[in-house]
Amino acid sequence: MMMALMRVWLAVTLLAAGVAAAPQSAKDWKKAARTLGKNEKQFWASYSDRFREAVDTMWQPWRDARAKPKEKTNPIFDYSGFKNLYADYSLIQSELAKTDLKYAESGDPSAPAALLKKLLDVIKRSAKLDAEILKGKPLTDDIFDQEPSIRRHGLSIRHDGLVRALSQCADASGFLATTALDAAVKKDGKRSVARRVAILDALTQAGGTDAEAVLVEYLRHPEPACRIAALEGCLALGEAVREKTQMLLDDPSSIVRRALIQGVARLSKDPRWIPALVPMVARSHGNERRELLEALFVLTKQPFGDAPKLWEEWLDDYKNEIEGGNFDLEKTEIREAKPAPLRNTFSFCGIPTGSHGVVFVIDGSQRMHWPADWDVQKTQYKWRWDNTRGAWEKRHSSHQAELMREFGRMVKTWPAELRFGMISLQGAFKDKQVVGGKRLAKASSSRNALREIEKLQVDGWCAQYTGVLTAMRMAGVDPASDTGLPDQPAADTIFLFNGGDPAGGRYMTVDALVAAFRRTNRFRRVVVHTIRICSDGAAAEALMKGLAEASGGRYVWRRKPDSN
Repeated sequence: MMMALMRVWLAVTLLAAGVAAAPQSAKDWKKAARTLGKNEKQFWASYSDRFREAVDTMWQPWRDARAKPKEKTNPIFDYSGFKNLYADYSLIQSELAKTDLKYAESGDPSAPAALLKKLLDVIKRSAKLDAEILKGKPLTDDIFDQEPSIRRHGLSIRHDGLVRALSQCADASGFLATTALDAAVKKDGKRSVARRVAILDALTQAGGTDAEAVLVEYLRHPEPACRIAALEGCLALGEAVREKTQMLLDDPSSIVRRALIQGVARLSKDPRWIPALVPMVARSHGNERRELLEALFVLTKQPFGDAPKLWEEWLDDYKNEIEGGNFDLEKTEIREAKPAPLRNTFSFCGIPTGSHGVVFVIDGSQRMHWPADWDVQKTQYKWRWDNTRGAWEKRHSSHQAELMREFGRMVKTWPAELRFGMISLQGAFKDKQVVGGKRLAKASSSRNALREIEKLQVDGWCAQYTGVLTAMRMAGVDPASDTGLPDQPAADTIFLFNGGDPAGGRYMTVDALVAAFRRTNRFRRVVVHTIRICSDGAAAEALMKGLAEASGGRYVWRRKPDSN
């Protein structure tokens, strides 16, 4: 009831605020912000009651299933209460962002400085919330309080709006390249990187010669995060600065090189990239090699796959046309060839990878002991399965047994130089490193991993965001800081073997969780492959698909045990 009344009140008051929120001066802008600030205070005043109501709503399908055990229906969590909480706070921040943009477009000479001050404040508040989200403890054994995550998600909307507003101010490019950039570099550390990146993003949207000059300068910045933001900006501005970014194909950081290759595949249609990319095929490895081949296919449509000699021969035939500006993709012959598979790969749950380092994040709930056949679960579900694993495996393999089978099959093809880690998401939101402690283990430790999987005690929630962040730490790309990222991370791939429901974690809606992952992964470029088990709920599918698509990974749903 509280949820519904609050939503009606919020819609009405925001509509009224929106009519008045058309600032033409600093005074009008502050007045509009105060009006919307009252809505924000009212939102948080009602938060505790709405949070408890959302928790009850989430659990209701499970209570119904327990009350009617003979119906054999596998319940699906109801996240609607949490969706409303996130949506309502996001709406408030969106309205604030609209007033920022109107203020920027008003032409008030004080707007750039005022908006910059607000942006730096939002970045500071966001950094504090990120630290709280990373280090915070669950409210109970069942769930995290969502307040820090709701605030952080809302502030990301305001942040993006302020970046947009600054880019629309009069003489935006000149102001951002001088006054704004000076304000962003006053302090070192994480905040400094976040501030610089925000200004670089605003310059990208503003465009112009001043923007191009700063972005090109930052291509040589010592921090990989700044170089990535700069190259993204250069690519977005078009081919005018293409030649400046090409030097990053030789960058010492594999993360930066991959960011550029991914950007070329997504944004560029300029064939002049081809001569620079082809020689890299023979010397690249893992995800960088895979992404190179994807970029070359986009630029040439040639189906060679991982065949360096074929690429070199093709380039010899077309190099003069490319350098002379006469290459026409639509008129180019598509040669017949069977795509060569990526070399030095191994496969897990049907997903191949050529990574030198992998972290496995395993569901740690009782679902691991349930039958791995979804049709069996759906038609024979019980609220409580006694002696679950032993009873079911006589007739139906459990997810745990299937995981052991997949892992045992996979390690037979592992390269000797591979390093791997394994995390089980446990009850009360604890992560257990199954092998190797906090560091990645050698491929020769795979037998130890199999033994640990077999005796793994599963109990509790499986918060995907928490698991992915822990995996990032094991991979050597600390999610707590955007500074000091390694040139070559210990791992660049995560396999998430999970039910997919965001229940209990730091983020309780799909959109907020995937958005948080995108922010964290922007300067880490970890590929997340997702394997969904158990649930057929829409939220579970959207979340696992979203994490994979946001990172260039693959998603599969294991409806039944693999018959091979």
